[in-house]
Amino acid sequence: MKRGNPWTRLLMPVGTALTSLLAGFGLGACWLEHQALDEQVAGQLTAARSLLELEKSEYAAMREQNALARLTWGATAACVMTGVVLLTLLGRVIGRREQASDLTRQREQQARIVQLERERDAQRENLRFLQLVLDTAPIAVFYKDAQGHFLGCNDTFASWAGISREKVIGRTTDELFSVPSARKIQEMDTALFANPGRQAFEHTLVNREGQQRAVLFHRATYVDSAGRVAGLVGAAMDISDRRQIEEQSRQGDKALKDTLAREKRMSVELEAAMEQLRAATRDAQAATRIKTEFLANMSHEIRTPMTAILGFSENLLDPDLSEHERQMAIHTIRRNGEHLLQILNDILDISKIEAGKVEIERIDCSPAEIIADVHTTMQTRAEAKRLRFEIEGVDALPESIRTDPTRLRQILINLVSNAIKFTAGGKVRILTRIEHHEHDNAQLRVDVIDSGIGITEDQMHRLFEPFTQADSSTTRRFGGTGLGLTISKRLAKILGGDLTASSEPSAGSTFTVTVDASPLNALSGNKANPSARPAGTLCGGPAATAEQPLQARILLAEDGPDNQMLVRSILAKAGAEVEIAENGKTAIERIEAAAEEGRPFDLVLMDMQMPVLDGYQATAELRRRGHTGPIIALTAHAMATDQAKCLEAGCDGYATKPIDRRALLTLVRGRILARALVDATRLDVTAHSANNSHDVP
Repeated sequence: MKRGNPWTRLLMPVGTALTSLLAGFGLGACWLEHQALDEQVAGQLTAARSLLELEKSEYAAMREQNALARLTWGATAACVMTGVVLLTLLGRVIGRREQASDLTRQREQQARIVQLERERDAQRENLRFLQLVLDTAPIAVFYKDAQGHFLGCNDTFASWAGISREKVIGRTTDELFSVPSARKIQEMDTALFANPGRQAFEHTLVNREGQQRAVLFHRATYVDSAGRVAGLVGAAMDISDRRQIEEQSRQGDKALKDTLAREKRMSVELEAAMEQLRAATRDAQAATRIKTEFLANMSHEIRTPMTAILGFSENLLDPDLSEHERQMAIHTIRRNGEHLLQILNDILDISKIEAGKVEIERIDCSPAEIIADVHTTMQTRAEAKRLRFEIEGVDALPESIRTDPTRLRQILINLVSNAIKFTAGGKVRILTRIEHHEHDNAQLRVDVIDSGIGITEDQMHRLFEPFTQADSSTTRRFGGTGLGLTISKRLAKILGGDLTASSEPSAGSTFTVTVDASPLNALSGNKANPSARPAGTLCGGPAATAEQPLQARILLAEDGPDNQMLVRSILAKAGAEVEIAENGKTAIERIEAAAEEGRPFDLVLMDMQMPVLDGYQATAELRRRGHTGPIIALTAHAMATDQAKCLEAGCDGYATKPIDRRALLTLVRGRILARALVDATRLDVTAHSANNSHDVP
């Protein structure tokens, strides 16, 4: 049986597969195909060699003679005559044998041998050249059998594995690379053998030394002479740089997209900011215009009462002024002074509200008494304009609700004052009711209805804006700051309700205020009635009692001569002994001197804005030196932060300017009484301790 050349059987299919894969990488490589040796000629070559080799020994001698032998069938052929002389051990000739061989066939066989040897040498050269080409290729080439053992590779693949090319042969993937890498490749081997053909995939290859690279594999199966899948051949390219470039490209694209998105977002934000800026500019221009009008109105509003105050004050200096004229001047001055104070209070209130510093208390108080008090307060103004001023109760009001009575009274007085101001004839009504809402919520609702000039729809839209009245001529015609409705609406919201308005020009207006009235107490069964309020009470408070004489030594630290005279007059008429200090430094000296003389001051009234040493510094220094007597701050600053600053400096109380006579005396009496109680308690404790010490055996 003839046997094929095993080298030829192996390389033919591998070469075919590699030629295809290398072409897939675009390298232009080709496999130098070789021809299989002719097995029959190979056999003849072996036989011819045997015939040409003549054995030589010390027993035989060879001679050759060329001759032309005539064959039995008449043809001629080149022959070689071979004679063998048989010799004994001693060299005697004992016989002879001759043999004729066909030289033509022998010569053909020799030529065939030479040709086959040349072809074999050429094939070996081709294989060597092919291996050289594969070793210099920038890609890794390998081939292995169906059991996964490597049969060969190029130098690039061997360098990836970290060993020599000769050591790769016979090994498996898991012997050359890390377990995760080998497992992935083995899975792909199984898939390729299950579906013979071509295969391409990317994988991160990690060898046993930990070196890793991103690799693009192209692989294909090859078959043996019987058509069975005998293994696979593969080529792999290191794509680490490409992946890095792709990653950089992706990051660059992402960065570009992010930049574009950011620029777009910034563009949108910029446009929104520009629109806000334009709106703010419009608002600022409108606010500037409104405030300009407000300042012009305030100038008029302030100068008008100041003209009356200064004019009638000058009249009081006339010695020929009658008593009636004198009393009229005094009342005029007081009325205009109160008007100026109301302007200042409005400005202060809106400042507190906008700064979020407004102070609200919630106590139990009678809504009927609040409304009756408002009616009593505003009745004189209504009568002066010959208007009917009525209270109507739709529902019975609760005996008490929990709210801030001062702020509710402020809202109602503001609404009633406006109603009277803008009504030339007819009447003003206060309508009260309780509104019930879901979840047992209840609200006190008060409608202030007038028959005045009314408000247009356009004016209604900006009615509750600060520094705004129906039109710019309203202040000139009726007076006012334009802050009352803004303050009232915001206070109503703070009290858990709201302030709304409805109106018809020339037919009157209705302002509706609501405040939280939950939880409701028992209904009184009575509607609001001005005559039902006990004299001197408001929200269940006690009636005012007669003032007792103020027997105390008081130091007034005040740099203003007019204020010195006013406060001294108020305190002296109440029975106090008053001394004056022009600044904080003098106040400290007077207080320490009085203490050394044994006649300490019972109380200090400290103006907070003075030269040399202001009230804050003087108070702090007195406390540092150990002065424990009561100190009451006097200041024109009425914000909550100013009050806190005074108390932080060491003051015990706080009184604002302009001076409220009754409030000042009440505060002074309370502080002096509190100090007296403390001193009495200290004396009792001291006496008790002394008595106990005598009882000790």
